[in-house]
Parts: sequence; C-alpha cells; structure tokens
Amino acid sequence: MNRATLADRFADAQTPLKTFVIEAHHGGEVDRFLTAVADDAVVLSTDDAYLHRMVDGDVEFVIDHLDDRYWSFHTWSPAADAQRLLKSRVQRRRDLDWAWLPAAHLSRLWAEGQPTWLRTEFQGEQSLPVDDPARRMQLRLRGSQPDHLLAMLRDTPYAPALAYDQVGVLVEHPDFGVVNEAVNSMGKFVATGDSFKLHEELVRLALDRYRGLVDAVEARTLSWSGDEDTGLRLDGEVIALSFSRPVPDLERFLDAMFSSREPFRLWGVPRILGADLAAVEAVDLHVGQRLRLEIGTRWLRIFLGPGTCGNTVARLVTNLQHRFDAGITFDDPELQRHLVPTSLTLEAPRATTTA
Repeated sequence: MNRATLADRFADAQTPLKTFVIEAHHGGEVDRFLTAVADDAVVLSTDDAYLHRMVDGDVEFVIDHLDDRYWSFHTWSPAADAQRLLKSRVQRRRDLDWAWLPAAHLSRLWAEGQPTWLRTEFQGEQSLPVDDPARRMQLRLRGSQPDHLLAMLRDTPYAPALAYDQVGVLVEHPDFGVVNEAVNSMGKFVATGDSFKLHEELVRLALDRYRGLVDAVEARTLSWSGDEDTGLRLDGEVIALSFSRPVPDLERFLDAMFSSREPFRLWGVPRILGADLAAVEAVDLHVGQRLRLEIGTRWLRIFLGPGTCGNTVARLVTNLQHRFDAGITFDDPELQRHLVPTSLTLEAPRATTTA
C-alpha cells in the first residue's frame, strides 16, 4: 500500500472516507509508539515509510504520520466503530489528543469553498442556570448560504450559543477534481469525491491554521532565565481570555472544568478567593503537566509552564465555546488572529515523498 493505492481506493469507494486527526507525542520512536497505541490491534508497515496500517477486528486504519505531530487516521470502516476504538486509546493515553478545531476554524474553512450545510452544538447544562435562553441548543442548516441565519442571530440572546460544531463544504479545483467534505470540531473529516489529494490538502490547510494557534500558545509559556549574579528574568506571557457574558455560578462553572471528565481533561481543586475570583493549580491529563489558572466572572487567565502542550489551551477554548460562551476571545491580538483566522485559498495539492 502507498498513497497511489489510497487515491485509487478513495475514487472507487462506495462509502465515505473518515479521517481522524490525532495529536501524537511519540518521542521520535514511531514504530514502538504505534505498537503501544495499537494495544491488541495489529500494526503493519506499507510501501510508504510514513504510512502504517492498524487492524482491530473489522476496523482498519491507514495511519499517515508524514506530519510529525498531527497524524491522520484514515478509515473506510463504520464511523461509530472507528470513533469508539480511537476514543478508547485517546482517553487512556497521555500522549494522544484530538485536534480541537475552534468554531471560526470551521466557519472559515476555505475561501472559495461552497458551504452546503452546518451544525451548531451548545451544551451549557453544567455551567448555566435553567432559565438561560439557550442552555442547550442545536441548529442544523442546509442550503447554499447556511450561515446567513446565524449572522442574523448574532445580535440576540442566543449569540453565546452559536458555536460551529460541524460544517460541510464542496471543494472543486479545475486541475485536481472535486471533494465533498464534512469537518467537525474534534478534527474528524468525512470525504467523498474523486480527489484524495484534494482531501489531503484540505486537511493540511485546516491543520496549518490549528498549528499556528497551538504554536503561538506554546511561544507564551513562562520560564525563568539568567542567574543570581546577573539577575533573573521572567520570559513568556500570561494568556488571558475574556467572556462575552458573566459566569452566573462560579463554583458550578469550575466543577464542570476541573473534575477530570471529558472533554476538558483537567483536574484540580479550585480555591475560591472571593465572590467573583478563583484560582486553580490544575493538571492537564493529556500530557500530565501542571498549569495555573485564575478565573473571574468575566475573564480567565492561564499560566503555562515549560513543557506544557499548547493543545491544552486549544481544547479548553474550543470546549468553552460549546459549553459556556461561543463569543470567548483572547486579549492578545496575535492569539485572537489565530483563533479567528481569515479564510485561506486552497493551494494545488503538493507532491508527497514516498520512502
């Protein structure tokens, strides 16, 4: 098997291709890491050094690890079975996580793409009171301009619940064909069409924007430099977030975030410092690193130490969009630009190297 085989199968398949993007901290030992991730599944090499197969009963993945950090798990197996197997591995390993695509990364997937449908999903039961106008809300819109209704709702009490969770887009390229893509906030792509390269390119484009956010977060980790003779200097920045609405119940809000449960994957014991202020020394269950957070009713501050994964912040922000406030923003203009990127034009699919 190689990429040409994948392309042929994509064009001939009667069922959609599902691609799950997983962040993998493999430490440079790909074969050993894959074997550990597979657990009791079978891992097989292919003709391409950057492609492996993983077979678990009736479910088969083709794992593309050409991108060193964000791996694509391709499968034509039933989506529910594939999701269940990957979820079991992500949940029990600290070195795996989903790619948590923020809402604007979905709404601005591709400049020339024709949107065909979208879904918003909001689950605020754990954070909001029962009288909130949109404590739980889901919208499904299909048509040539499905985002126009959402634009009309931006100035209503429903605005904090309007977080894109899934989008569908028709991608056409005069030289490379057509692909119909559905993408969700956990980095799952579902594709049909006649161009596997176009599918790969759309995944790459989405990941380039996501990588920009994660890298910008990691560039702000806090560390000390210098020594006692020359003086110590604190490098990095505190990451500050602002809410578009106040937290109605701070203790309830904190419990939802720091109870070790999915999807936040954070554990900590909050200290209530006042009626509208709390602090938490938390542990990210993804990489096992500690981080400090300070939370007010209108803001949240994150203090990241060396070695903390930027995916932690992406996961936190994306899930807050779907569980508390779709209008959450970074105070740092550069981070905000990465959170709400401009739409990008799809480039011609690039050649891949087979080793």
